Amino acid sequence: MLQSQKMIVKLDLWVFDSKNAAHEFDGYLDTQAALNVIDQTLRRFLGHELQPYSGTDLVGLGDFTSTPLGQVKIFSRWKGTTISKLHEQTFVVVDKIPYEEKKKMEFEGQVQKTQQQAEDEAEKLRKRQEREQQRQASNQSGA
Repeated sequence: MLQSQKMIVKLDLWVFDSKNAAHEFDGYLDTQAALNVIDQTLRRFLGHELQPYSGTDLVGLGDFTSTPLGQVKIFSRWKGTTISKLHEQTFVVVDKIPYEEKKKMEFEGQVQKTQQQAEDEAEKLRKRQEREQQRQASNQSGA
């Protein structure tokens, strides 16, 4: 059976408000989440009109259940890429996203980034050592 690994990925985004002005945001993508979630404060800042939400309460946002206030469509673009594709996503609006859950997401994202950097550095070192061994072998055979 194929088992997927939960990952939380930090995304550097341009998020568009209701007047199409772009704002820089750090977004977090939970690869196991069924829905996108935004809090009411951010929704108000962006000025998007709240639309009805007919789904169930959300369980798993920290240690409590949250009743959605509605939903909004959010448009965004990834920063730092040559691809300028505009992404449209529906976000369920909740009163607030627990601070501890936000910090956990940030921490997990930082841990994953640090792990990836360590793996990248180890790979660079391995390749450097291979090149050095090849150079030494070449020098010995030429001597």
